[in-house]
Amino acid sequence: MVDQRIDKNRIAKYFLKSAESYDQHARIQDVLADNLLNRLKLHGDVNYERVLEVGCCTGLLTRKLVEQLNVKTLFLNDLVAEFEPIAIAKLDEKKRVQVVPFFGDIEVLEVPEKLDLCISSSTIQWLARPITFLKRIGRETESGGFLAISFFIDGTLKEMKEITRVGLNYMDPELLRDSLEEHYDLVCFEMNQQKLYFSCGRDVLHHIKNTGVGGISPFRWTKNSLLEFEQQYSKRFATEQGCPVTYNNVTIIARKR
Repeated sequence: MVDQRIDKNRIAKYFLKSAESYDQHARIQDVLADNLLNRLKLHGDVNYERVLEVGCCTGLLTRKLVEQLNVKTLFLNDLVAEFEPIAIAKLDEKKRVQVVPFFGDIEVLEVPEKLDLCISSSTIQWLARPITFLKRIGRETESGGFLAISFFIDGTLKEMKEITRVGLNYMDPELLRDSLEEHYDLVCFEMNQQKLYFSCGRDVLHHIKNTGVGGISPFRWTKNSLLEFEQQYSKRFATEQGCPVTYNNVTIIARKR
């Protein structure tokens, strides 16, 4: 079980700084959101009464969710309260969905009752105790309801971690699978890897900054450390396609018994 010692205030600060750049640069997160919804529509339902989205950020998944599924009430959560108007602005006004703002640290908030769907993309890896949280979600999910999550796992940003020694303590998806199988039927468990390529190490850092994930630790860059990072990144990882950034992820669709 992961128990991460992360500073959520710092995490929130970095994601808020990326609010204007996130949608343009979060290409992998957008792919994961599409894949998650496609798997949910394949294995789940399209009609949901009470839905909780955990970690809506700027609303990439939120918009797709409301467009592609019939949702009556959507509890919209993110650690960063300032994302509320940004996410809601993406929703089609013609869609008759009741949005209930539910912002704050989801690990300490009281989870809404009688959910028939909890959905989250690119967020669970930021929780201090994800398995404990998902057990709480299970207790508030109706029989026949669904859990649909995609998140990053070990090997994500491995190039950067090798150089800086900074990175998340990612949850073992197999441990999560074992935990979920106590109360859920897993209808989809899919692991994938994607890579993005950039022209140089500095562009990699810009990508990290623009997607808000630079708040993992209080790593401070100096002129010398920045130059060393750029040189080492190209030396160790550069290919004909450019400098890679690796994203490993898992997608899970589970039905509550």
